[in-house]
Amino acid sequence: MNNYNVIKGIFEQYALNHGYRLDVESNLHDISINKSDKAKVSYLYDDTHKNEVAIDLDKIAHDVYRLVKIPDSRLEEDSCASADCMLIDCKGEWFLIEFKDQDISKKAVKDSVTKKAYQNWHWILDILYEMKNSINSGFFDFENPINFAKEHVTYILVMNPDKNSFNMVRKMHESILAGEWYTVPYMKKLSKYIFKDAYVLTPDYFEKYFVKKFKF
Repeated sequence: MNNYNVIKGIFEQYALNHGYRLDVESNLHDISINKSDKAKVSYLYDDTHKNEVAIDLDKIAHDVYRLVKIPDSRLEEDSCASADCMLIDCKGEWFLIEFKDQDISKKAVKDSVTKKAYQNWHWILDILYEMKNSINSGFFDFENPINFAKEHVTYILVMNPDKNSFNMVRKMHESILAGEWYTVPYMKKLSKYIFKDAYVLTPDYFEKYFVKKFKF
């Protein structure tokens, strides 16, 4: 069993342990739905791109973890923040992926991205440690989770190039040509403090340089 299926099974067993039956898996297209626009259904990573299954982190945060921690909660806003989804590749590298169909230079978006990164890692760790005694721990370093994140976890922000500056997209393109990832300034602290890396991609670049090269 690969590491992706291991963590998927852990999340689903955690839900069952607390009385919830949940399929935590979805796909990148459906997960990328723009939830900020209630009047129009749109997807940032639409069906013109190569699709792939992924663990839907919002499902876990909203439909299970919130209710485990606050059993009488009736408010979605009680949920911990999370990235949209998670993938783990054949090398054991973890990827937290957030889709933003907005101008990512706005303060509200900056705050949201940062909050999601920290809170998401917190509740993933909380679940893993609760489940520790019932799983094979070879896929994760329970002795040093901080070091594990610094060595194996990457945060990817997928943004709409039409809603962001041409200069940002140009810098992204130039970085990729130079064999590097482009990180907006406010995301640098994520790679310095918590994760192995944190960077920004457009849907097209995400498909070309991540999805099409990804192997479970």
